[in-house]
Amino acid sequence: MILVDEKLGLYLDFKTYTNKERSIYDFSSKETYEINTLIENATFIVRRDKNFIRVDMQSEIQKHMGEELLFKVRIKNNDIFMLENPVPNKNIPLTIDNINNLNNKIWFVLNSNNPKLENENEDYYLCENDVIRMGNIKFMVKEFHIEDIKEKDEKIKLNEEEGNLKNENYNINKLNENGGPIFNFFTQINKYFFSQEEASKENIVCDLCKKNDCDKDNPLVAFCNCNYFHFDCLKNNIKKHNLTFFQNEKKTIDTYYIKRYKCENCRLVYPLSFKIEQFEQIYQLFDISKPNDRNYMILESIEDKVYYGFLKLIYVIKLTIDNINIGRTMNGNDIIIRDPSISKTHAEIKYDKEKGRILIKNKSHKFGTSILIKNPLMIKNKKILLQNGRTLIEAKLMKVGDFEKNKNKNTKRHLPKKE
Repeated sequence: MILVDEKLGLYLDFKTYTNKERSIYDFSSKETYEINTLIENATFIVRRDKNFIRVDMQSEIQKHMGEELLFKVRIKNNDIFMLENPVPNKNIPLTIDNINNLNNKIWFVLNSNNPKLENENEDYYLCENDVIRMGNIKFMVKEFHIEDIKEKDEKIKLNEEEGNLKNENYNINKLNENGGPIFNFFTQINKYFFSQEEASKENIVCDLCKKNDCDKDNPLVAFCNCNYFHFDCLKNNIKKHNLTFFQNEKKTIDTYYIKRYKCENCRLVYPLSFKIEQFEQIYQLFDISKPNDRNYMILESIEDKVYYGFLKLIYVIKLTIDNINIGRTMNGNDIIIRDPSISKTHAEIKYDKEKGRILIKNKSHKFGTSILIKNPLMIKNKKILLQNGRTLIEAKLMKVGDFEKNKNKNTKRHLPKKE
């Protein structure tokens, strides 16, 4: 029988950065509002202004629909605590509103590189569809290709089973592995023609080539009420006028800068990809060249920020060198992002040839680097750091008796047990 004082609970300490001029937590700041709690039962954590509320019953969560649900704490077998992050439904098209809403989800903070913070988080092995946040800038790992990765995975699995390899990295424990994309990067359209006979009957022609021939692979499509375009014509026009290609001196990184394509009449911004439900086919309006003879990874920006006058960045990183450095300045960096929230040397991407995996390490001590949590996160014996907008969350297992002795030692406020 376990004594009450010896029973384990989930300790959560919330530190909110009070400077509202910044949308994310500043790891170097002391301007914080702190509150903590120990959770012993399954519960929901809801934000109300700068305070946090525990809602312990599923039926009660309806009363807080106007407030922000941060995450759910689940308990498995009475002693395994898991955090569940509500992320957008994967069928929701990518929009500015739900991208910005990602700031208010739970992110796994990579080692903060700040000696003032006791951060036991590890560096992180990337998965496809991971969302990386560096400062205020978000990228998705769109794709990577590593030869013989299945063979390497089998070797890692074998070593783990034999006890020869000990790796407690959260990614190895399925933090985001096979989590799938959080968004579909396409827009559903309603107006299209794939039959020349139907297009002729409606007197529809492409606004660029002035022809009406069309088929399944090259339909006539309309995103607004102003024009119709052939898919191929529109794609070629975007490539000619809205896409710029740059390759670094080492020829290890190909960068694509893409402008948004707007209707000249109504100024509607066209999507960069779309889907025709009838064909269950996605049409991509821009192409990028992928290396055929080497391993690579593709990073794609996922928000409408202006980068050097362009609205989307795509990096094709050829994994021919050990380290790829990311930062704000040209000095020693392979990828340069000129945003105030990016440090001079912000992060490092490293290809681990031994394991056939891609590691990302944080080097910034001010705004940090973090990974969006998509799968339930199991809290283990050591303390980890999470981030939600301007709030840093310390999570660890703690005995009930230890919490009762020390709950007011470091903070003046304690999160109420229930509401």
